[in-house]
Amino acid sequence: MSNFILRLLASLTLFFSTRALASGFEIGAGALTDHVNVGPGDHNYCNQIGTSDWINNPLFFLRVEGKVNAFTAMVGEDSICSPIQGLFYSYKLYESKWLGLSFIMGGYHFDYQNWLNEENNVPPGKVGVSPVYTTIGKTFYIVPVGGIEVDIGLYHWGYHDTWSLNLNTILTPLIIPTTISLKKTF
Repeated sequence: MSNFILRLLASLTLFFSTRALASGFEIGAGALTDHVNVGPGDHNYCNQIGTSDWINNPLFFLRVEGKVNAFTAMVGEDSICSPIQGLFYSYKLYESKWLGLSFIMGGYHFDYQNWLNEENNVPPGKVGVSPVYTTIGKTFYIVPVGGIEVDIGLYHWGYHDTWSLNLNTILTPLIIPTTISLKKTF
């Protein structure tokens, strides 16, 4: 699956490589993820922060942007430190130097067997968690994502401030991941 995502992103990069279509690209990393309506407690999350609903999970993404549309490929780990790979489409609702708002939709693939193993081995005193997912076919599990992405410019530099350091947050009904990114605009 990861090779597929890389090939798709390479194709999108070539497609958006002309100045007529491209407005920039973005590389992001890290995630602090809030799990909505799970409730505090000692869960079987990997990298849970204290007994909060927050986890620190590694994510990496590459986004290719047009004037209104953006495509993102993502790899990382989910709430139990199981590998994930995702693809997302964003429609820009508003974009300025310091603030961006987009509607984002897509999803990420995960290995359901890892979750079954985790659910069957929840340590005593911990609360087990389960993913919200759908399937494509019988064996391809996906966590759908839809919501609003808020991008805040933290620092700008370069000729005409074409480089920026951003804080990105995706607001969904179930999880709220926040990442940091380096963005280049054309």
